[in-house]
Amino acid sequence: MTNKRGRPKSDRKTISVGIRLEPKDWENLNQLAASLGMTRTELITQISRVQNPQDLQGFQKAKYLGESSAN
Repeated sequence: MTNKRGRPKSDRKTISVGIRLEPKDWENLNQLAASLGMTRTELITQISRVQNPQDLQGFQKAKYLGESSAN
């Protein structure tokens, strides 16, 4: 029996997208996701599900705290 490689199959339908960001913005996204204990994909998914713009305040606070501890 051969071991399958790659990502496990999921019942959820997803799409693959590409975005263009400046390197600094990509690194900020990586750091923010790591500081929240999640992957970039999980972070982007969480942001995309925000119904109320005020709910983004938690992400903004976490980003600020991440930048403060990096300095």
